[in-house]
Amino acid sequence: MVFCAHEYTLANLKFAKAVEPKNEAIDAKIEMCEAIREKGQFTVGSKLGDEKLYNPFIRCATVDHFKQITDETDPTRIFAKLRKFKDTFK
Repeated sequence: MVFCAHEYTLANLKFAKAVEPKNEAIDAKIEMCEAIREKGQFTVGSKLGDEKLYNPFIRCATVDHFKQITDETDPTRIFAKLRKFKDTFK
């Protein structure tokens, strides 16, 4: 299980959607999290296997998913570009 320190799952998924707009796993997770939040519940706590489907920082070793934001092929450099993009993402 992965636990972040704050309830920002939907904000992170919005960023993930900007990185991978055609990723259906992101759409499904957004829909699920919106329903959870509407009930006043927390979305924090997810399985690592699920995170591998939609978390761009975990997926950065899969070069093909990030061609729209970088020409880099090294996962470390892709991670750095993702972090920089996230720092300025609104």
